[in-house]
Amino acid sequence: MPYEMTVHYLNLEITTEEVIIGTRKMYLGWYRSDGCLETGESFFRWDEDFIEDLKYLRSKGARGQVILRGEEGEYERYVLDDRSVKKFVGIISYSPEPDEEYREEANCDTDGVL
Repeated sequence: MPYEMTVHYLNLEITTEEVIIGTRKMYLGWYRSDGCLETGESFFRWDEDFIEDLKYLRSKGARGQVILRGEEGEYERYVLDDRSVKKFVGIISYSPEPDEEYREEANCDTDGVL
């Protein structure tokens, strides 16, 4: 079964003027915009080719991070630096008790309009 990922945050800078997109088949539709790399796809099926994209972009000078959110609520952060592509996995956890609780009734108009 395919696993769906959402691009939650993207901050990849590229300083080289070398044409890097279009010189190799890429899994996602990457493009350059004002010194940054963007992708037109914010939702995609997970595939190892995504990692190959990141490794290739890093080898061509891309630096920064991409944060993905998986369909089960986990987060994956990929950092491209001078040495490698690093993957960090995290989850959001909530405190067991609420920080605030609201018990008052909402102020509603009596004319039936929402």
